[in-house]
Amino acid sequence: MLISAIRALRKTSSDWQPCLLRITPGLGVLLRNSHLRLTREPSRKALNFTLTTDLGDLDFLGEVTGLGSYKEVKAAADTQIIDGIPVLVLSLSGLIKTKKAAGRARDLYVLPELEGLELLKRKTGVE
Repeated sequence: MLISAIRALRKTSSDWQPCLLRITPGLGVLLRNSHLRLTREPSRKALNFTLTTDLGDLDFLGEVTGLGSYKEVKAAADTQIIDGIPVLVLSLSGLIKTKKAAGRARDLYVLPELEGLELLKRKTGVE
């Protein structure tokens, strides 16, 4: 599945001039002439990497700290309509959980605001 995802990413991202910025060790991909290429069978542990592109940095997360794999992240997501298209977006409670689990100063710094928003959302029922 990871190999097919990388192939799809390679096909769709070539116009954005992707350049590998950060990678989990063992992924086994290279960028040559702005294209992702598999160099060997990717490690199952290599799930997260970042491409810098003409559009900005794109993080690809196969696992999210505090939530887990795609299945758990999807369960913690809400559907939002963006330009008429339904898109899964991490819920506020899911975001809070990941920020707490990451434990970095920049994540902990925003927790009071996120928790305040979550409280306001519960009290008002406003999405």
